[in-house]
Amino acid sequence: MQYKRAEEIKNDNNKKVVTIVATTSGKSGTALYFTGASTQYPDQGVLGTGSSTVSIGNTDLQAESHREDFADTDNSVQREILYTTDFNSITLSGAAGITELGIKASGTGAADTLFNREYFSSVTVDGTVEIQTQIKFEIF
Repeated sequence: MQYKRAEEIKNDNNKKVVTIVATTSGKSGTALYFTGASTQYPDQGVLGTGSSTVSIGNTDLQAESHREDFADTDNSVQREILYTTDFNSITLSGAAGITELGIKASGTGAADTLFNREYFSSVTVDGTVEIQTQIKFEIF
């Protein structure tokens, strides 16, 4: 699995596009899932308010604040999977600035695997903001 350091750009729809860091635990978890040695796979998007440096060794967001099940999982393109998570304004109500995101396998302890993490400039939420994250994994 290839990964790159974050690059923030705006696409034609003025959406923030960030290339994310695949964590070591995420790479390991993916390999175990592909070989049948694990039943853990990503099924939730997470947002947080942390400010620490992103590292492939991260096992969690620094300050997870919101977690939602995926709204959609699209694997219609060969060697790609796109995970979409919707965080509505009610869910985000009262949240501080969102500065980090990732995807996780639901569970507790070791089963609560962080597959990726990225930090970005703060997104202010005021009770009217909704956030949709789309995270694409591409296998090379």
